[in-house]
Amino acid sequence: SGLDPREALWWLNFLDQLSADNTALVLAADDLRSLQGRARQFAVLKERRFVAVGSREQLAGHSEPLLRELL
Repeated sequence: SGLDPREALWWLNFLDQLSADNTALVLAADDLRSLQGRARQFAVLKERRFVAVGSREQLAGHSEPLLRELL
């Protein structure tokens, strides 16, 4: 949040490097667009519970209204 495009790209590349060895990373974001092509699994926090969305492929077709808002 509040990052210019250059800084945001730096962080995304850094997170890619961290996850290259299959390290699990959990990120909180209010906009999933920049993570769509990078993250492997997605979930949303709704009413204090995780709602598993699944893979990148499942992200596009998921019916969760909150998820539509974040994309």
